[in-house]
Amino acid sequence: MSAKTPGLTVALCRSKTLCLQQLVDAVGPELSDAQALGSLLGLHSVRVAQRILQLWSQILCPEEKRLLRSYGQGRARPDPVDPFPEIYLSPGLGRTDRPPAPGRKLCKDDNTQS
Repeated sequence: MSAKTPGLTVALCRSKTLCLQQLVDAVGPELSDAQALGSLLGLHSVRVAQRILQLWSQILCPEEKRLLRSYGQGRARPDPVDPFPEIYLSPGLGRTDRPPAPGRKLCKDDNTQS
């Protein structure tokens, strides 16, 4: 877990928000709806939710941001060979295109790996 976002792993697991598509569907393609993120993750501070969204947004390149906007506007659909929507969120504010290794759970109380 990152020192920038203490408790994020627990909040993501509790809400079962594990993939980029889930995040985009909740907060919008601009990754800007801090109130929605706060509600989704059970955060009491909109400012903390806003900071998390800013940090995630900073790791996306301009082309990825453009694609997310197009997806959100219904002008683009995920290509079946692209990892979106299965890009797994990293509580360390990075991302990984792969689910956890076989037998390793994303969350402590998660009985599945998705």
